[in-house]
Amino acid sequence: TADEIRVIYFFYQGCRSSSRGRECPAEGFVDLGKPPADDEDVISRGARRLQAYFNDRFQTYGRRVHFWVWYEGDFTAEGLRAHALEHLKLIDPFAVVHGITATEYTEVMARRGVLTFNSAVGTPAAFFRKYPKLMWSYLPSMELHARSYSSMICKQVVGRPVAFSGNAGDNGKPRVLGMLRPDPDAGGYGPELSNFADRVRAEVEACGGSFAVVANTPNGGQVGTTENEKEAQFTQNMAEMSQKGVTTLIWAWGFDLGRNSSAAARQGYFPEWILSGDNIMDGYDLGQVQDQQEFDGHAWIQTVQARSPAFSQDLCYSAMLEADPDTPEEDAALLCRLHLAYEAFRQLFVGIQVAGPKLGPATIDKGYHAIPPGPSQTPFVPACYYEPGDYTCIKDATAMYWDRNGQAPGAQSPGCWRMPDDGKRYTWDEWPEQDISARRRPDRDPCNGYSSLSVNVNAGV
Repeated sequence: TADEIRVIYFFYQGCRSSSRGRECPAEGFVDLGKPPADDEDVISRGARRLQAYFNDRFQTYGRRVHFWVWYEGDFTAEGLRAHALEHLKLIDPFAVVHGITATEYTEVMARRGVLTFNSAVGTPAAFFRKYPKLMWSYLPSMELHARSYSSMICKQVVGRPVAFSGNAGDNGKPRVLGMLRPDPDAGGYGPELSNFADRVRAEVEACGGSFAVVANTPNGGQVGTTENEKEAQFTQNMAEMSQKGVTTLIWAWGFDLGRNSSAAARQGYFPEWILSGDNIMDGYDLGQVQDQQEFDGHAWIQTVQARSPAFSQDLCYSAMLEADPDTPEEDAALLCRLHLAYEAFRQLFVGIQVAGPKLGPATIDKGYHAIPPGPSQTPFVPACYYEPGDYTCIKDATAMYWDRNGQAPGAQSPGCWRMPDDGKRYTWDEWPEQDISARRRPDRDPCNGYSSLSVNVNAGV
């Protein structure tokens, strides 16, 4: 309208541990344009702070961006479509912001001309192109992420000898690749993640790599499988990798809480591990729950996450503190880490600013695509621009290795992902032509402060 931009912040209903104890919001709307209720939940309190921060600092041409937080409990296709139609009538939003997979909801919105700012992992480019100028993401598309990961493997792993294995006698031998692929029939996040793995496999094989073993592995979103069945699969996968002489494990998405690495360690099998980050495995806290003998010095991870300081210096937390100096760190972490709320809000407000006074999908598209491409100027902020036909922000990544004795900024326990060259970032095709481990300098490489496990546990995932 002339004085308001209405936005729905879509979140899943669930209980969360906060500075006030256990909080369980009911399904429904929280209007952040109204004064907060005494019992307003932790996610709405955080979103309210970010709403104030960004409205104060971005040019919105006389309009105030007004958020409603929606807590969704019904993720069936029918439920999502019904709620989208309801929200169109109740709110008539300009945009929806979310960090979860809710395809049916966002498609209903897109067909009515509502923009979506989505930071769900693994979203394919075709999803954005199906509704051009209406679907946007801070995280790269599945294809761009796969392109970065496979490019790194092609330039820094394929055709090079083993360099950081824990298996006696393997270092210096030709690498034999094996792949851990999320089970496509697992439920949860299975199909999206396995599509990523399949694309990586094809791209690595196209550059001359080959895989002696490709094993489906259980993952954190898996349903319908008992713990004993999962454990048997982890054990079988590692036995097959060892028997086939795999020196280098390519772990193409799918998080777990140490089951893969523990299964390998129990069998005395210590290969090179090269993971692709998924916003979860990138966290030092997920590294700390892996088998430490297995990972220490033997595991690398490619990540689109930027170098993070201690959470007390985090951009998202700093923004909340500016809006409300009494923001508890524990509460801010719930929204700032896994759900990328700061980045999603910032992407929306950048779009509003670059669109100019005549706000709409066409002007936002024109403004975004006018942002000049260029490398990141600091390891703390990714390169962000939009290529032709592309609707996703991040365009670079970095690689890190595990040090069981490193201390991540703000961490209470040892173990961190160390960042060569202070966390220098590389666009998709610019990885150096050298072994992935060549830049490793444990005496000077900083630890990344990015964490994720605490957010998952608190969120009930």
